[in-house]
Amino acid sequence: MVMTEERLSRLEGAYEQVDQRLGDLAKAVVDLRTEIMGVIATLRDELRNESVTLRDELRTEITTSRDELRAENAISRKELRAEMAAIRSEVAALRSEMNSRFNNLYVLAGGAWATTVGLIIGLYLQS
Repeated sequence: MVMTEERLSRLEGAYEQVDQRLGDLAKAVVDLRTEIMGVIATLRDELRNESVTLRDELRTEITTSRDELRAENAISRKELRAEMAAIRSEVAALRSEMNSRFNNLYVLAGGAWATTVGLIIGLYLQS
């Protein structure tokens, strides 16, 4: 029976070692899990902060670009209005010149008509 007791005590010692190793392993797993969760939380915070920073930078860049485009658009509109005003005044000048020439033409046509009528009447009276 000594051998059986010796075997049992060896088995108990082996079980205690296995139990202690399993406890150490479980503690190491818990520590590793805690460390991984901490790293994941840190990464989440970094990603969140980075996304907020990028969003703010994009918003600023979009706002700046929009303001630049509005300023350029306003300048283009002013230039276009100035060109349109110049064209309108040129068209008005051309219209005035055209009216003046038509008036001259009417005067000449009226004079020619009066001369023609006068000649017809003169020829009629002479005959």
